[in-house]
This record gives sequence, C-alpha cells and structure tokens, in this order.
Amino acid sequence: MSDSNDEPTGGEDTPRKGPSLLVLLPLVIFAGMVALFFYQLSAGRDPSILPSALIHKQAPQFDLGPLPGVTLNGKEVPGLKRADLDGKVTLLNFWASWCVPCRQEHPILLELQKDSRFQLVGINVRDSETAARGYLVDHENPFERIGFDTTYRSAIEFGVTGQPETFIIDKFGCIRHKQIGPLYTKLLNDTVLPLIDKALGETEPAEGCTPPTSAGS
Repeated sequence: MSDSNDEPTGGEDTPRKGPSLLVLLPLVIFAGMVALFFYQLSAGRDPSILPSALIHKQAPQFDLGPLPGVTLNGKEVPGLKRADLDGKVTLLNFWASWCVPCRQEHPILLELQKDSRFQLVGINVRDSETAARGYLVDHENPFERIGFDTTYRSAIEFGVTGQPETFIIDKFGCIRHKQIGPLYTKLLNDTVLPLIDKALGETEPAEGCTPPTSAGS
C-alpha cells in the first residue's frame, strides 16, 4: 500500500508564505515614527513639538472645580473654566503629582508665575486631592487657577497624550501652541516666550479662529 498520502504535498519546492501584513504593520508604523523624529532633528525642530488639530482653533469648553486648600499669595486658588481663558494671554499646564517630568519643569513654572503679562493656570488630572495638594505644598504653587479634573475629560478635549503638556492660548481664546513634555530653559527662551510676546501684541484673532458668539447676540 502506498504511503504517498502521508507526505506533504508539493515537497520542498512548495513556496512558503511570508509574514502577514498585520504582523508587519507595527514595524512600518514604528519605522515611520523614527523617520519623523530624525527628520525633525535634521530640520532643527524640537521633536516634542507636534502638530495639533486645535492649533489656531478655539479652546474647548470645560468647567472644573478648584483643588481645595491650595493658595497663592495667601488667597484661595479658584477653579478653572473656559471663560477664564478670554481677555488675557494664558499658559495652560496639564500636570499631576505622580508625573516625574512635571517635577522637572516645576522651577520654570515658578519663574513664569512672576510674569504678570500673562496668566499661568493648571489642570490637575488623574490625581487625588491629597496627593495633588501635598505636591503643591511641598514644591510651591505656581498657578493662579487650578482645575481639578478627576474624569480626564478636559485632557481628552485638548488632545492631551501625557503629562506634562502646556498650551499657549491668546486673549481671544485661540490655541497658538502645544508643547508636549516638560518645559526647560532653552525651549522657554527660544520658543515659548517669543510666542507669548507675539500673542501679547496681537489685536485680533488668528485666521480661522472665530471667537464664540455671545449669548443673545
């Protein structure tokens, strides 16, 4: 009796299937990210500055209560809502007590707080009241207003991908810049402060950024 049915059909000449597209896809994505990173470096750009769909758009709506027990210059620090961003250039910082890079940039935030030309505000995310308040007691509070966001909703609305992230928002409520990662001295001098200066001198909204219509108008 023949044993031919027990042999693999096609023998050694049968072509083997290569890796599936699903297996290769993560490698392709990773290679693309690496290429983008090195392109930005070669072009003299900071790889932490990534494009955002919200640039030159109105800041999202939000209304957050305060972080209880936090003070600045002896006064209780209020919460933060969307309307607080209108009328004054704002530096908005998303932070958390457990965030190590937030601790690295904290001395810079304390220095920025001394500049009265703009307001420095913060949104605390994924934190407990005790931990967040203790962090500011230990390191000093740089924020004029603090929104306490236990749901992470505001971060999602702003497209935040991690902490810290900082936004420059002009006096018309338009987002002008998004910085991913901690602030540091060179970045502050080369990018952040010049953009703040530019926003301070503008007399009308950026193109494509229409201020919200007042109720009843």
